[in-house]
Amino acid sequence: MDTALTSVLHRYGIRPGQVEPLEGGLINQTFKVWEDGQPAYILQRLNSEVFPQPEAMMDNMKVVLPHLKGPGYATVELMQTSGGNSWVSDPELGFWRVFSYIPGTRTYPNSSDPAIAREAGRILGQFHLLLRDVPVEHLSTPLPGFHDLEKRFRELVEAEGQAAPDRKREASAWLELATSLTQACRDIPLKDFPLRICHNDPVMKNILFREDRPEALCLIDLDTLMPGVLLWDFGDAVRSVVTVYPEDYRGEDPIVPDLEAYAAFTRGFMESGVEITPSEQLWLHWGLVLMPLLHGIRALADFLAGDVYYQITYREQNLVRARNLLSLAEASKARIKELRNLTQVR
Repeated sequence: MDTALTSVLHRYGIRPGQVEPLEGGLINQTFKVWEDGQPAYILQRLNSEVFPQPEAMMDNMKVVLPHLKGPGYATVELMQTSGGNSWVSDPELGFWRVFSYIPGTRTYPNSSDPAIAREAGRILGQFHLLLRDVPVEHLSTPLPGFHDLEKRFRELVEAEGQAAPDRKREASAWLELATSLTQACRDIPLKDFPLRICHNDPVMKNILFREDRPEALCLIDLDTLMPGVLLWDFGDAVRSVVTVYPEDYRGEDPIVPDLEAYAAFTRGFMESGVEITPSEQLWLHWGLVLMPLLHGIRALADFLAGDVYYQITYREQNLVRARNLLSLAEASKARIKELRNLTQVR
């Protein structure tokens, strides 16, 4: 067993029997830790380049986690070291934290199954319902501008200006589409929406389900907890529900939203009892344009910059991600009236 992992776990008083790396994360290193023959903990090493203020991020978790409990919502515990800290920070080992493990659970990388989609919507709504009375000013913003469209578009323009000629040529059609979609999304009146405590990355892989049936238990991966607007969380979650294709799908099938899955997700979200303002209700469906656009811009900028942010396994992977995300945003915009009608379910 890796001595670094053992050293970190010993600071929590954990004597692991087995440590199993978990695949699928693009940013952090994640491990399942076994104790007494059973999976007992989740150990993570944070990417300090992506999360330059890890202490602020952990403080946000400590504010929010005590409120994320109740009927229909599973509790995840942030473990304490023997010294009473919520994390281990070491110049050589890095920045680590440990969570309790909920047995009998699984995640889905994506799913358009209506039953799963409805549960994903319900658990996102319950997340916001449980946090409705927590003052948003109690949270800091360790990742400023995380979902700021203008900031991300400026980064794209800067990346284009510095890109290698071959990458700029390959990205040209998607640059044009990103520019057009950005112009359309500038009409969304984000300043009219109330600030909420948002997850900011509630995609399917960050929703924990029961292993034996499609019942959502809670949201995980809380690194991006920050003040935000509901449209961000709704759009980010539903974009991973309305297509069966992963972001790096390399086939030629068109990337279009599954309206049945969208309707199921929206139904579950509304049935959770989450409170929505009239302005949020009016624009919520635009989340399925805005959030694929934002992530598509980020992937495209990373491709143009030479792949410095997202992990890749082949040269064009970020360009493929950008193509799929921007295509979903474009297809959603073309169906915006249908999405609006499906969102008005109250």
